[in-house]
Order: sequence, then structure tokens, then C-alpha cells
Amino acid sequence: MWKRSGSFSRRPSKTFGRVDVVVNNAGIMPLSAIEKGDTDAFDKVIAVNLRGTFLVFAQAAQHLKEGGRIIAFSSSVLAR
Repeated sequence: MWKRSGSFSRRPSKTFGRVDVVVNNAGIMPLSAIEKGDTDAFDKVIAVNLRGTFLVFAQAAQHLKEGGRIIAFSSSVLAR
């Protein structure tokens, strides 16, 4: 993921001269019963939803100029 997210900021900077805003809206939510204790699914959620967001923010912070903004969206669907 780090290698992929690293290129997002170089292209706009090269094309437009700067990055003004970064919008992050990535996340997963596997729909399975918690009593199954599926730690592999949990680890994947943490890797995408938390670590992925952190890595995008870290890249964005290196390229945003004064006044630039980072916007993060999050949502979930609850099922029974």
C-alpha cells in the first residue's frame, strides 16, 4: 500500500505545481458474526481502515502547502 499511495502526490504536483486538498475515503467492513473471532478479517480491517488512512495522511502532509487540507470520510453499514 505504501508504494502505491506514494505516487498519488507526485503526479498532481508535477502536473499542477502543488496539491491543495487530499480526500481519503477508503475502508472495508466484512459482514461476519463477531463471535466467530475471525482475527484475520479484523487484521485486514485495521490494515485498510487505520493503517491505510495513516499512510495516505503521511504522504499528503509531505506535499500539502500552507492552507492545504486533508479530508477523511468514514461510513459503515450495520447488519444483523
